[in-house]
Amino acid sequence: MSSARKKKQLEEEVQKLKKKSYNKKCFGCVGGVSTYVVPNLWIFVCDKVAGLMREVGFKANGIAMTSWTKEDVENIKAGGNKNGRKQWLKGFDLENLPKEDNTEGIRSFIKEVFVDKKYERKGKPSRRSRTRSNQKSTMETKAKLSAPTTAVTSAPAGPSFMVEFDEEEVIPQEEQEPQSNMPVMDDAKDAGKQEEEIKKPALVAPEMPDQLSSPNPIDSLFEASGGGGG
Repeated sequence: MSSARKKKQLEEEVQKLKKKSYNKKCFGCVGGVSTYVVPNLWIFVCDKVAGLMREVGFKANGIAMTSWTKEDVENIKAGGNKNGRKQWLKGFDLENLPKEDNTEGIRSFIKEVFVDKKYERKGKPSRRSRTRSNQKSTMETKAKLSAPTTAVTSAPAGPSFMVEFDEEEVIPQEEQEPQSNMPVMDDAKDAGKQEEEIKKPALVAPEMPDQLSSPNPIDSLFEASGGGGG
């Protein structure tokens, strides 16, 4: 079945539901003809009531202007004005229903019934409503169970390491030993080497000949020649 044909068929089903005696007349006034459906409440209302319900936040879908779904049609079948009166007008005298031309009366009715919920029936919904709700819940549960699940695995955690650091002791400045200019011996080898160098004999400079005590060669020549003449 084509999409257009299916849409037309669903609209025809809503029109058939509207023609039922309890849905023909507007839920919220006397004299109004049903042309809209209020989703979530699933009741039939006239143009005027639809506009006034929008004032307080309700939606109202025109029967001939809406693309209905199969679920919408099932909800309307489970709802409608007959079941709506049982749910929302318990203890309300229908003789007090406002007339179509009584705008303020309709506003007050909408506030008392749907905003303040003054006449709402407390307790469990009707058997038919429970059946629809249970069917929907069962279908949703089956869809969730049949949906493929993807296993999510996490990578194994690697080994953890903890590195501990020794805290460096801080010595106050006044307690620190004064530093020496002497080289610091790093190990015993350097100490032994230094000790060995200390034990070596000191080098003695050779004695220089006394030049003043050696004979002068010029004086020797004079003595040999018997010079000096006298």
